[in-house]
Amino acid sequence: MTRFPWHNQFPLDVNDVVRVLATELPRLPVRDVSVLGEGWDFTTFLVNGELVFRFPKRRICARALATEVRILQSLHAALPDTAVGMPRYAHFIERPAAFPLAFGAYGFLTGEACVETLPERSTVRTVASVLGDGLARIHATAPTRPPSRFYDQFAGFLPELREQLERMRTSFPAHLVREIHGLMATELPPYRGRPRFHHGDLGMEHVLLDGARLALLDWGDAGWGDPWGDFVGLWAWAGDDAVRQAVERYGAEPAAEDWLRLRYKGACVSVAQAYYGMFDERPGLYVAALRALERMSRAGQLDDPSAEDRRAASC
Repeated sequence: MTRFPWHNQFPLDVNDVVRVLATELPRLPVRDVSVLGEGWDFTTFLVNGELVFRFPKRRICARALATEVRILQSLHAALPDTAVGMPRYAHFIERPAAFPLAFGAYGFLTGEACVETLPERSTVRTVASVLGDGLARIHATAPTRPPSRFYDQFAGFLPELREQLERMRTSFPAHLVREIHGLMATELPPYRGRPRFHHGDLGMEHVLLDGARLALLDWGDAGWGDPWGDFVGLWAWAGDDAVRQAVERYGAEPAAEDWLRLRYKGACVSVAQAYYGMFDERPGLYVAALRALERMSRAGQLDDPSAEDRRAASC
C-alpha cells in the first residue's frame, strides 16, 4: 500500500476533539464541533462556529505550527493594518496531555479558497491588487533574523516531483507528461538576489477571497528566500497577466530570470497539486492544476519558461 506524504499519523474525529478540548481547555464551552478540512499537514475543526483548531498530522508539522504561531504574532505587531488578513491565534497548547502533539486555534476567517474559484477578469484584478499590496508590506518586514548566507533549495524537490509525475502518467495527458519531463530536465537558475521574508508556500489554496478582502493561511513554511516565489501560486492560477497586475501594486518588477524561475516553479507546484488532488480524491485541486498546466502548454512555457503569455486571464 502506497504511503503518501500527507499521511495522518494521529487521526481525530469530532468526539476525539471534544475530549481533547475538555482536558486542555476546560474553560472553553464547546457547543459545536465540525470537521473543517484536512490538508497536507493538518486536520482542522471548527469549534462553536468561531475557532479553527489545527491538529498536526505528523511530528514535523507540529514544529511548523510553532513557527507559524511565533511568526504571525510578530507580523500582527508589525502590520496592524495590513491589506490582507492572517490567522490570529487565540490558543496554542504546546505540551498537551490529551494529544501527542502541540496544536492551536485561531479565529475563523471567512472566504473561498481562490484555487476553487475560476480566474475571471474581475476576480483576478481584485486578488492581484490586494495581494500585490499585501506582499509588498510582508516582504518588507523582518519577524525573524535573516540568514547570513542564503541557498535556494528548490532544485532539491525535483526528484520527488518527477516520481509524482510518473505515478500519474497513465491518467495524465501524454503531451503534458512529455513537456513537463523536458522542463524538469533543464537546470533552474537559483535565486541570486537579496532574500526577503516571505510566506514560502503561497498556493492559491492558501488564499481566501471574501469580496474585496483576502486572507493568507498556512504560514508554517515562512522564512527568508526568493520573494518572487510568493507570486508562483497567483501565476499558476491566472498566468502572466495576473502577476503583472500584482507587481503594479508591489512596486518592483521581476527581471527576466525571475520570470523564468516563476514559471518553472509554477509548473512544478501544479504537478504537486495535481498529484495531491488525484490521490487524495480532491477533484477541485486536480482540475485547477490541470487547467494551469494546459494554459502553460498552449503558451509554450513548458517548453520554454522564458516565453511570455500576453493573454488576459480567462473568463
